[in-house]
Amino acid sequence: MFNNTTPIVLNLIIINALVYFSGSMLGIGASDLLSLHYVGSRDFNPVQFFTYMFVHASGMHIFSNMLGLFFFGPVLERHWGSKKFLMYYVVSGIGAGMLYSAYVYYDIYSLKEAVDAYVSQPNAEAFASFMNKYAHDVYLQNYRFINDYAANPQNTQYVAESTEFVKSIYLVKSKTTMVGASGALYAVLLGVGIIFPFMEVFLLFPPLPLKMMYLVIFYGLTSVYGMLQNQSGDNVAHFAHLSGMIVGFVLLKIWGEKRANYY
Repeated sequence: MFNNTTPIVLNLIIINALVYFSGSMLGIGASDLLSLHYVGSRDFNPVQFFTYMFVHASGMHIFSNMLGLFFFGPVLERHWGSKKFLMYYVVSGIGAGMLYSAYVYYDIYSLKEAVDAYVSQPNAEAFASFMNKYAHDVYLQNYRFINDYAANPQNTQYVAESTEFVKSIYLVKSKTTMVGASGALYAVLLGVGIIFPFMEVFLLFPPLPLKMMYLVIFYGLTSVYGMLQNQSGDNVAHFAHLSGMIVGFVLLKIWGEKRANYY
């Protein structure tokens, strides 16, 4: 099975597998050290822009990423050579982490300003507005409390509880981490799609043939859709996927890559 793969791809798969199983044996703390933390967190370390690429949240997470790398990575490694492919993979992964961190920083900075504004002047209307904007996924779960607070705006217990809840939203979001090779993988997909747009791939689900450029467009659009939907319980960092594509595209332009004459 691995006879048809390439050295860098094979080594990346092995490293990811070793990190995943080591983290499983050592406990969540080991993986947390390597995960990419919010840049404003005391747990953040710049080296995490590199290490997060080798950490995965679950068996399905690492399986899907490594499966994609196994199928598409060798195409670029054979075309470019191992050194250039490794540079593309690592730089795209680091760049994706940086872009995603900038996106999260802006998001959490805006949240912190809203929290400070509420804490300074807590009231029922402001609480309902805050919940709808920054905690929409739990808005309905707290609907009764929101209504009771609106009916009793001077109740000191409601004021205190709402203030603590608003603070907790910030604490939870500021402790969010990102893991996975998806940013680098999406850069690989983009690279294959641009250099070999007419290469035909056979999908597993559904079992249909598809041109590579259409597969890349599909993945890009689903990431945009997922980011815009921002659904409750969706733990996928869709913007990190797009960030990988953006960084990969910039690298391809800098290198002057064009469509290949084979495939």
